[in-house]
Amino acid sequence: MRLLMVSTIGKTKDGLYVRPYNIAKYLGSCEVDFSLIVFSKKLNGLSQAQVTILPEEYYATFKRIPSIALLSSALADMIGKWRPDIIYAHQLPNILCAWLGTLKAGVAPPIVGDLHGLPSLEMAAWGNPIEAGVDHVLESLLTTICRGLIVASEEIRQELLHRGLQSSKIHVVPNCIDPKEFQPLNRKNELRKLLNLPLDKTIVAFTAPRSFTPNLMAVKHLYGVASLLEKRSPEILFVIIGDGEVIEGKPSNVTYAGYVEDLNSYLNACDLAVAPYPSLAICGGARNKLLEYWACGLPVVSTAEGVRGLGFPYEKLPVVLTGYDQENLAYSVQQAANNPSQMRGLTERAKALVIAEFNWKSQALIVHRILQSYASGQSASNPEER
Repeated sequence: MRLLMVSTIGKTKDGLYVRPYNIAKYLGSCEVDFSLIVFSKKLNGLSQAQVTILPEEYYATFKRIPSIALLSSALADMIGKWRPDIIYAHQLPNILCAWLGTLKAGVAPPIVGDLHGLPSLEMAAWGNPIEAGVDHVLESLLTTICRGLIVASEEIRQELLHRGLQSSKIHVVPNCIDPKEFQPLNRKNELRKLLNLPLDKTIVAFTAPRSFTPNLMAVKHLYGVASLLEKRSPEILFVIIGDGEVIEGKPSNVTYAGYVEDLNSYLNACDLAVAPYPSLAICGGARNKLLEYWACGLPVVSTAEGVRGLGFPYEKLPVVLTGYDQENLAYSVQQAANNPSQMRGLTERAKALVIAEFNWKSQALIVHRILQSYASGQSASNPEER
């Protein structure tokens, strides 16, 4: 199978593009003639021989029309010369450019799209109805063009079915982690000394790069939770991890760690984690941070929105599930912090769940099987891939 994958990819400070990076890393080890067109140079773990890196001006978005023209022309040239059996394009602008590239090249290999989310739903929830309407039209066009679709959550699949797409065309492959990168280290005090974190505090982690609107909403919501606990539980310290500006109005029991290169070590220095997403902080697939917390052995306090996209009923998830109200969240954090022994059962279940269901290596093999079926001219039958 000659596979052409088109994506922005890499491990960036703001946490973007982790999904295509990990899928590409493992697809490259499958029995495929693999070529990847990307826009980032942070490609540890990928063979440079497989990768074509395009300049920044080729990075396609719907607000950068010249970039769409540049990328579609570059793809047309590659498609015409290399004749791939299938094109695997991540996100709507790259799907559009891949389709235009096939038209320019006069060659029409099947296109399989990978949707990390549905921008129309996100824009509507975030109060941008005009952008939501435009995105809905683009989604309708481009999902119809694709021979098959790989989506990051069951919620995305259900929305596409509601819009009239065939069930056999849609395949759920959830966001995952690499268990080699996140695991318990069992040396909390040593790590705290190395990272200059206080030994006498109960540290609650929240990974939230502020370039993403739902993370901004969650940080502001967390401020309200932290304010309630400032005097009530002064031993609790919230640490916000990730790149971006410090949001105004920070309570004294909140600190910012900034971008952390070794996230596994930092999470292992913490006592628990929180996912304080309000109901409108909608995101497409599962939030990888939940999986990272679980893999490191951290108990997690989360709202329902925080655990959206994991593909399991809420009551079966190894998480302290709380309401959206800040008082409710504060009480749940306080209870989890004060009762670590009661959290051990949750953390053991969580680690087992991540290894069994959310491993990028096994899920990339499922992606490979789906792509192979379309490349061979067969529509993937879409059993429960998981």
